[in-house]
Parts: sequence; structure tokens; C-alpha cells
Amino acid sequence: MSKIKFVESKSPNFDRVAELLDICAAANQWANRGPLYQMLAEKFAEYMSIGSDRALTPCANGGIALEAMARLHAIKLGRKLRWVGCAFSFHNLGRGYFADMRLLDCDDWGLLDLQMVEKLDPDSFDGIVLVNPFGVHRDFEKYFNFAQANGKVLLLDNA
Repeated sequence: MSKIKFVESKSPNFDRVAELLDICAAANQWANRGPLYQMLAEKFAEYMSIGSDRALTPCANGGIALEAMARLHAIKLGRKLRWVGCAFSFHNLGRGYFADMRLLDCDDWGLLDLQMVEKLDPDSFDGIVLVNPFGVHRDFEKYFNFAQANGKVLLLDNA
């Protein structure tokens, strides 16, 4: 049985890579929230229609980013939060820091089924980890609205 290729073959545009590195050289900043980091954050926020009242933090690894954000919220609230997430996700959910996460089914988009979340006792969880595993879904407003209306923390991993 042959495997289905998930990631197509890529050929980097080295001229474009050089242009981007020139921006870093001009700013004399190559890392630590440098110009490329800022450009990436702005482009993602624009693509995802993230409003100015929301924060977007690009990371090299989504699992590390989710755990860091979950721990940040735990520090703010002075306790570990109880999380809900989708069983159809990456391997970092349901193990390690998220081992006690309640896993629910996905909807037709492969996202956490919000109707299943709405059926839960709202006092049984503090936050939602929403993963867009294929990176194709663009409108997360119903999740933002639900989290805000119910006082829940929402972490979005837009793979």
C-alpha cells in the first residue's frame, strides 16, 4: 500500500530568503521578536482576521506554544486550568501538561465540535484549546464569542 503524501515537495526561493535576511541585517536583529517575527505576526493576524483586542504569538512549535499559554493563564489565575479540546488533534493534547484535558469529537471541519462544548456543564472546564489541524478554516468567531460570553480562556493553534 502506498502512502499518501501530506506535504508536497518544496523548492525554496533563495532570492526571497535573501531579501528577508536583508531586513534582519538592516535592523541588526535576527531573533527575539525581530522584524521577521513582527511581519509574520502581522500577516497571520491579517489572514485570520484577528482583531486588535486579541493577541497572536507565532511559535516554531504549536505544542510548546499551547503549553506556554496554558501555563501563563494558570499563573494569572493562581491555579491549573481545566481544559477541553478535540480528540482529532496533534499528539500534544491529552498528554503531558494536558493529560487531564477533556477530549471531545470534531465537527465536519476537523475542529472541536462547539455544540458538544455547549452541552458541557460550564463549571466543569476553564478553557478551550482549539486546533485547526489543516490550517484551512479561517473564521473562528463563534469560538471567540462562546469563550467571551462564558468567561472561558481560548487558545487557538492555527496549524
